[in-house]
Amino acid sequence: MTLHVNLRILSILLLLYFLIGHTGIAYAANLRQQISGQVSAGAETAGFGAAKDPRQIIGEVVQIALGVTGSVFFVLILMAGYWYITAHGDDAKVEKATKTLRGAIIGLIVVLMAYSITRFVSYKTQESLYQSQRSGPP
Repeated sequence: MTLHVNLRILSILLLLYFLIGHTGIAYAANLRQQISGQVSAGAETAGFGAAKDPRQIIGEVVQIALGVTGSVFFVLILMAGYWYITAHGDDAKVEKATKTLRGAIIGLIVVLMAYSITRFVSYKTQESLYQSQRSGPP
């Protein structure tokens, strides 16, 4: 009786594997198109227009953040220059101006390095993804 029950369970599991397991593999190749189509349809139905790729949105946010950061550094450099010019030899004001200028330049260098590293890593990641897509599944 136990052997009969075990064979029945095994046959049911094998049947389920072949019915459900292989259909998932067949649909996995079209998963990206299905998700993209569903997102686009949902966005258009909701009245948002065409859906944007999340990578594009992140790129726009980074672009805005870099613009704001550049503006802040520009203002800091202008303020430091103004304080330096109007110091008239006062050591405390000259020190304040040079500290502000040094901090602004170091901050600008850090932000530019972070942007460069992020851009390099994302470029290499996208490059490897596109190469794997072109070659197809193994």
